[in-house]
Amino acid sequence: MKPSTAGMRPRSAIRRQAAPAAALLALAGLVYAAAGIASRLAAETRRFRRSADILYTRWTSIPAIAGTGKLRIHARVRDVMTNRDAIVLVHGDGTASSYLVPLAARLSHHAPVFAPDLPGHGRSDPDARPLDVPELARALGEWMEAMGLRRAVMVGHSLGCEVALHLAAAHPRYVSSLVLIGPTAAPSARSGRAGTRSTVEDRPEAVARSVKCPIAIVRGSRDRIGSQRRAERLASAAGAAEPIVVRGWGHAVPYDDPGAIAALILGLGNRPGHERSTG
Repeated sequence: MKPSTAGMRPRSAIRRQAAPAAALLALAGLVYAAAGIASRLAAETRRFRRSADILYTRWTSIPAIAGTGKLRIHARVRDVMTNRDAIVLVHGDGTASSYLVPLAARLSHHAPVFAPDLPGHGRSDPDARPLDVPELARALGEWMEAMGLRRAVMVGHSLGCEVALHLAAAHPRYVSSLVLIGPTAAPSARSGRAGTRSTVEDRPEAVARSVKCPIAIVRGSRDRIGSQRRAERLASAAGAAEPIVVRGWGHAVPYDDPGAIAALILGLGNRPGHERSTG
């Protein structure tokens, strides 16, 4: 005997009636997700503004590197009274010091902090043409001289690692130690970016071998731009300790977790293996 189908609706009819409810649920999910994103963006904006309020702007002029005349260089600064060396933050290519503001604000509670916009980046003047890495290092040295900074801990991020390395190699008197965060790929991988001229002959490992000051290398565990292998090769060439890995973050770790990075920078002076090996 066949079961009775009286009062039963076809499955197609049930699906048609369920479709609007599913659409409403999907829309509600999008609304909640958008609200969550907006809330996170608002929190990030508040965090940035609080950090930016701690720092102040300082303008300095340096001689042009590629052209003639002067370049006006913009920097974010907090010059506090302390026995610690000043800390100079060197940003990556195609960006400016703005994303380093949260890190600079945290460091400024413990040491004088300076975060310049390199020539052709941020609010600083461009030179007659985009500068290559050694030229950016020269400009950074000129800026330090103009600012009266005789010696500092240089903290480079991304391309800023190479700029800091070149400065330490060419003008060691300016650099007490180096902290390199997220060292980037070979210069050929950077070609076409605004602000910096690509130079395939410059290899960070070769430059690192001539640097005599203490070097520490840091990267985010999820960094897909500056790989663990590259960090290890650079550490080996520099005679430095194994790279320090900050779990859970990618290439933008100085912005994503400024508290952890600030603690690392401030604590590296007491870290075993921080001093460069000369063996």
